[in-house]
Amino acid sequence: MDEILLEPLTGEAYGKAHQVFLRSCQDENKFRNMYLHAKPSLEYLVGKPVDVMSIGAGDGDFENHIVKGMSLNVESYYGLEPIQSYRETLEATAKHWGVRSIWMDGRPFASEFQLLTEARKDYDIVFFNHSLYYMDDPIECVKLALSYLKPGGKVFLFHTTDNGLSGLWKSFYGKYKVKWVNGVQYGGHGLSSEDICRQLEEVGIKSVIRKRHSESDVTQIMAEGCHGQAELLLSFYLNCNVSMATDDAKLIMKECLGRFIRRGDGGKLYFQHDDAVVEINK
Repeated sequence: MDEILLEPLTGEAYGKAHQVFLRSCQDENKFRNMYLHAKPSLEYLVGKPVDVMSIGAGDGDFENHIVKGMSLNVESYYGLEPIQSYRETLEATAKHWGVRSIWMDGRPFASEFQLLTEARKDYDIVFFNHSLYYMDDPIECVKLALSYLKPGGKVFLFHTTDNGLSGLWKSFYGKYKVKWVNGVQYGGHGLSSEDICRQLEEVGIKSVIRKRHSESDVTQIMAEGCHGQAELLLSFYLNCNVSMATDDAKLIMKECLGRFIRRGDGGKLYFQHDDAVVEINK
């Protein structure tokens, strides 16, 4: 297996690629409503003061659907999000919710999550908002998150499936031994939601998985003449800076991507990115 040096997609570069991805969604509301999977499991918190921890908090869109959408009374909110613009948006959103205690943390969760031993141990909910991919040891991170919960609390993992980005990653990373710039290691890139559930079961942790089919219209982005947009989208899908990769690596990336492209009527191209929520009770 050949070794390839890749630059992780982080910071503002991730933000730009994420925006291209959102624009590709044929039904953005459907994409964003993937979080509704978690709602039935949170009904018992309505009307009570709630303490929330969110790992990979993003810009608050997720919390808007869960917190505001359910009219949860959030007493305190801890958000771990490395991208500054997202933190600023989320903090403003949390204030709008009326959250009394807000702690926004900008440390990179790839290397620092295991160091959050100063975190409180009385959260009602811990969310991994599509962030477990970046963890050196995803299963150990889940165990740590469980230790932050009150009795009866829940951990929710929003993650991709073998029929989505996780399958694409396995296809690409199975061809190359990836070495990341600056020595970063992303253990979660090789794990799908299904893999995580199996590994949790092996260490005695029960979980429930709910899957959702989703796909994006990538016809315009993949069209000839949209090279920059296509590279940004592929960067988001593979979580690396595609423009920094070698030509051979780019070719392999595109071949792997092609396996997840569906051709529709009128020459339309759709990329499949099924996702899931994994629920774990303390």
